[in-house]
Amino acid sequence: MTTSNNRVHSHLDEIEWIGKIADLKEEHYRQTLVLSALIELLADKGLLTVAELAAKAQGLEVIDTPAEPNLARTQHDLDSLEIPPAAAEA
Repeated sequence: MTTSNNRVHSHLDEIEWIGKIADLKEEHYRQTLVLSALIELLADKGLLTVAELAAKAQGLEVIDTPAEPNLARTQHDLDSLEIPPAAAEA
């Protein structure tokens, strides 16, 4: 009986983890939405350009990237950052 009891707990644990992952995905979506809106507003007001944002992101990436070259991000990675359309026009 202990085996089936452990399976029940295991399944319940899996369901709990699935719920936690769903919550994290929702939070990530909300944070991304707010960040995109903030970038777009700053660009609309002329306080920030896409080039400035890319340069700052690249600078922060250099600081945060380990010294191992295979882990470093390339310019292509930075160019592929999703920037809201209105911010890209600024």
